[in-house]
Amino acid sequence: MVASMLAAASMATAAETPLRLVSVTGSGEVKAQPDMAYVTLGVEARRPTLAEARAEVNATVERLLALTRELRIEPKFVDSTRLQVQPDYRWDEKSSSQVLLGYVVSRQVDVELHDLDRLGTLLESRSRPA
Repeated sequence: MVASMLAAASMATAAETPLRLVSVTGSGEVKAQPDMAYVTLGVEARRPTLAEARAEVNATVERLLALTRELRIEPKFVDSTRLQVQPDYRWDEKSSSQVLLGYVVSRQVDVELHDLDRLGTLLESRSRPA
């Protein structure tokens, strides 16, 4: 009987003890001036021969890489990330076949720029003719 009374008392105490709960909510906001930029530049040429298209793209990319050296952008922050070569066709209704027009060559160069004062020069260089 004493054992059953002790068991009943401990059950009542456990039932009356509230659950422990921790709840946290919050929000935050950070404002900062940008100090770097990721720039992706693409070069594409469409020419009758693969050699012409490739030569044009390579010359343009070489001028771009020379500019990154002039701007003193470290080589580890400049990366050629994509090269694509594909034939360029059109459909000829009369012969019901594809006609090869030439080739399309494209390259992509990624630049991680840590001096934002050079960003304008880098972007403007892409719009200048060779």
